[in-house]
Amino acid sequence: RVGRFKGGRVTLRAGAPFVLDASIELGDEQRAGLDYKDLPKDVRGGDTLLLNDGLIVLDVGRVEGSEIHTTVRIGGVLSDNKGINKRGGGLLAPALTGKDVRDLETAMQCGADYVAVSFVKNRTDVEMARQLATIAGEKHGVKPQIIAKIERAEAIPLLREILEAADGIMVARGDLAVEVGNAAVPALQKRMIKLARAANK
Repeated sequence: RVGRFKGGRVTLRAGAPFVLDASIELGDEQRAGLDYKDLPKDVRGGDTLLLNDGLIVLDVGRVEGSEIHTTVRIGGVLSDNKGINKRGGGLLAPALTGKDVRDLETAMQCGADYVAVSFVKNRTDVEMARQLATIAGEKHGVKPQIIAKIERAEAIPLLREILEAADGIMVARGDLAVEVGNAAVPALQKRMIKLARAANK
């Protein structure tokens, strides 16, 4: 996700330069901070980044240290903590952030029956979430079921192993469409439903 902005939101104009900078905290019309500090290592010139569920499109020109220099192809209003996707997938960000781990503890205190894990890439992400939820849940007498949200291109070839590790899956069509394209989602959704039913999940 992008970080926060000084006024809570900015407007990006098509054709304007915009920098995603892992070294700053508060952004403005020229640049935004990043929750995932290693994003500059995951992208290169020529990549396309999609912000806010694909409503804003940035073309990457170059990467310099902590800075990703882009040009706005499709602009719009960008507010605090909106999501970032890379067209075609390929981001190495972990499924569980430090905030997610803290939120798991809160969910267990509230007696949550299910935990849905965003941006799952493989079975390891699911197993890590289950382990953390189990540890947190033991303090509160709770053992939640784990739902894997399928919204990354990398998850598609590994659907079977993700299903084996999870108690169920959620087809997160918005982010998935950003990564694989709108036209691919209906067939992928049908395939996921078929696999989940076959696995009795």
